[in-house]
Amino acid sequence: MAETLSILKGVNINDDGQTSMDLREWTIEDIVMTMSKVFDSLIAVSAITKGDQKAYQEAYDSVMRVRNQFKSQFISLDIERHILKGGLRNNLDSGIGGLDKVLGGGVPKGNTILLLGPPGSEKYIFAYQYIIQGLRDGAACLVSTSVTDHKGMKNNLSKLKIKPSTFESRGLLKTIDWYSYKKENLVGIEDDGNVSKVSKDITNLDIAIGTAINKLSFAPTKRAMLDVISPALNIYDQSTVIEFIQKEKNMLKAKGFTTLLVVESGAHDERTLSTLKHLSDGVVVIKKSGKGELTLQVEAFSGMKFDQNVHRVKVTKKGLEIVSGTRGASTILKDLQDIPAIDKKIAEKLVEFGFSNMEKLEKAEKAELESVPGVDNNVSAKIYEYVHSVEYSKKIVERKSQNWVSKGLEFIGKREIDKGMQSFQRAIEIHPKNSSAWFEMSRLLFTEGNTDDSRKCFDKAVEIDPSLAKEWFDKSEIQETGWGCPVCGFSIKEENIECPECGISFTIEERKSQRDQV
Repeated sequence: MAETLSILKGVNINDDGQTSMDLREWTIEDIVMTMSKVFDSLIAVSAITKGDQKAYQEAYDSVMRVRNQFKSQFISLDIERHILKGGLRNNLDSGIGGLDKVLGGGVPKGNTILLLGPPGSEKYIFAYQYIIQGLRDGAACLVSTSVTDHKGMKNNLSKLKIKPSTFESRGLLKTIDWYSYKKENLVGIEDDGNVSKVSKDITNLDIAIGTAINKLSFAPTKRAMLDVISPALNIYDQSTVIEFIQKEKNMLKAKGFTTLLVVESGAHDERTLSTLKHLSDGVVVIKKSGKGELTLQVEAFSGMKFDQNVHRVKVTKKGLEIVSGTRGASTILKDLQDIPAIDKKIAEKLVEFGFSNMEKLEKAEKAELESVPGVDNNVSAKIYEYVHSVEYSKKIVERKSQNWVSKGLEFIGKREIDKGMQSFQRAIEIHPKNSSAWFEMSRLLFTEGNTDDSRKCFDKAVEIDPSLAKEWFDKSEIQETGWGCPVCGFSIKEENIECPECGISFTIEERKSQRDQV
């Protein structure tokens, strides 16, 4: 079984029935994911006699007691992401490749997100991916459909490699069909348990949504997708529809749903769109150029630090995927040009053909690479040699470590000090000679009043990079001279790792640059 089930690798059972685990065969992520699945399986067993909600609540209480005792380990091992089917997470995976990074960690749980898209299928593909991700993560999902009937909606889900009937049988998927009334003589609501076909009356639509919500099985997380707004605005006056949206939003939020509102941008005037944006916690906009090129931009997200760049999007067999942005494109182009035999022209072609990150390049088959104009047998061989070199492996480790430093600074900017500290520790675990990680940890420890450990971390940073010595400040005589925050202009002292006024975090390089100017 171990040969076919990777989850069993490293597990041995002797003739006496005793079980042992060789942890050398497992990564930390393997262990966390496996033990989380085992724990969730035990909840399912308990639910047979106690019911889903009671079994989950007892498990939740048990986990929280352990979490409170070992909070730092929970964060550093990313246990919250996996255990209890993601019930402890603050952000949910969107299901759209590259979007979670743009959002700064995923979709905030409990929020209502407005998705604006042009005529065509792209916005619905986005919405289906969002729902599919929820189903795969064990969420209870409510879906409305107004551009096709419930059969067409399920067929669309099936095209993205999921079986709707599996989740319907478990009570985790309910559908509101607000399309069939156009071809059938519907009066009121026809409900077969999993699908509610609703008449044109918006009051019946409200009733159907509320009934479906209450019929869903218990789940740690809940998602909803409503695409009824555009057709409703074409049938009813704006005030009636806005009142309807506010009611559904409040009801779904109260029930713990994270909701996606799908709206066709070109069908409504700017005043209507502005009102819809105001009602939402976040706004994501998909646009299509005259040549058919797709872009995506996150316009707003309450309480989140997100990437506001415009990102290029492509449609694949798996759905929509972000392939580049202003920052991402320049980074991958630079990385590609580090490879011998790849110039700027070939690098741009590789990006154009979907190699938007180095991970995709690592996994590419030779034939796939050579389908790109300019990449012949010699170039593909150079690529293979490079991505399997010690030099490249070292660069990947350093980059992963530095990404954790960046995460740490983001957490500190949001006043999540514990998560910031754990991020710096994770950076050091990955790359012990990351002077930036040691230095930022030193700064954080000092601001928390732990001067002894702060000095030790600083000494370690200077041991790795002696140029950091001038960054240290005398703890007994903190200099009063400072510089202005580049965002809000607030006067910053040397010891500040973030702006006390607007909360933006500063990197070592930013502090060096500003100090030199002073």
